[in-house]
Amino acid sequence: MKGVSKLGRQDGTITTVPSSYWKERGKADPIPLYNEFYKKTDLVIIKAIQDDILGDPSMEKLSGDIKVTYLDGGHNFDGENRKKLIETVRGFL
Repeated sequence: MKGVSKLGRQDGTITTVPSSYWKERGKADPIPLYNEFYKKTDLVIIKAIQDDILGDPSMEKLSGDIKVTYLDGGHNFDGENRKKLIETVRGFL
């Protein structure tokens, strides 16, 4: 929490993350924000099933009016998973 984290990625790259990110991330709870935001617009959340950065945050407190779509892929939806992401987004548009 006092230095820089170095995260090894599946593709062999390394992501550097400053300690300020972890401190702010620990304070943030996006679910209440999503529950307010959907009141202003149609909201769809596309969740990567194998997210290697965010893991599997609980969606149980999310409003039932928000559509959640789960897709195979990591945080960046690399390779074939990216194609499916693009197809899915196009379908919502």
